[in-house]
Amino acid sequence: MARTKITPHKSVGPKGVPRHQLSPRSDGASSSSFRPDPQAEVQRLLAELAQATRDRVLDAIQVGKLQDQLRCLTTTHKNCERILVHMVEGRNEAWHREDVARARAHELEFYVEDLEEYYTNLHEEVHRLNNLLDPNHEPQADAMDPGVIIADDDEPKEEEEEEPKEVVLVNESDEEGGNVSRMDTDHEV
Repeated sequence: MARTKITPHKSVGPKGVPRHQLSPRSDGASSSSFRPDPQAEVQRLLAELAQATRDRVLDAIQVGKLQDQLRCLTTTHKNCERILVHMVEGRNEAWHREDVARARAHELEFYVEDLEEYYTNLHEEVHRLNNLLDPNHEPQADAMDPGVIIADDDEPKEEEEEEPKEVVLVNESDEEGGNVSRMDTDHEV
C-alpha cells in the first residue's frame, strides 16, 4: 500500500482546544499585554552586574589571600622537611658514632684485660728479679721459693745457684754503640 499525505493538525492547547480560542489567565497575563519597562530592566541588570563585579573582586581578593597563605605554608613545609631531613641525618650520624664508640669500648676492654695480665706478670717478674739482686734476701722466707728440698734418701739437698753472668749496658743515645759499660755482677757476700 502506498502512503498518502496526511493533512497537518492545528495546534491545540489543553484538551484539544485550539490556542487562538484560549482565554488569558489574568488581565495582564497575555504575552502581548505585559512588557516590563526597559529602563527599569536595564537598571536591574546594571545593579546585578555591579553586585556580581563586587562579588568577583571580593572573591579575587580572598583567592589572593589564600594563595599567599598557601605559598607561606608551602615554604614553611619545605623548611620543616629540610630541618627534619637534617635532624634525621644527625640522628643517624650520632647512632653510627655511638655504634663505633661501643665497638671501640668493647675492643678496649679486651686490651685492658690483656694489659692487666701483662702488668701482673711484670710485677711478679720485678719482685723475682728484685729478690735475686738483694744480697740480704733469704730464699727460705720467700713464699714462692720452696727452699730446701729433702730427697727420698733423707739427705737434704740445696738448690743449685746459678753463676751470675756479666751484664752489658748499652747507652741508647749513642748511635754507634761505642758507649758500652760492663758491670761485674760478682758481689761479695
